[in-house]
Amino acid sequence: MNITLSVKPYVQNGRIMVGVRDIATLLGVDSKNIIWDAKSKSILIKAVDKEVTFGIE
Repeated sequence: MNITLSVKPYVQNGRIMVGVRDIATLLGVDSKNIIWDAKSKSILIKAVDKEVTFGIE
């Protein structure tokens, strides 16, 4: 399987950093259910019966 990501992954402090939108999309989340809130610096991902919010420091 070939996967094209919108942001190139990179290693930072021994961790692989990848775009959350790319990962959510690959897991089947519709792009309209991936919501960035610039004010709170958080991303909300809505799946069929679950919601997950990630904050950025």
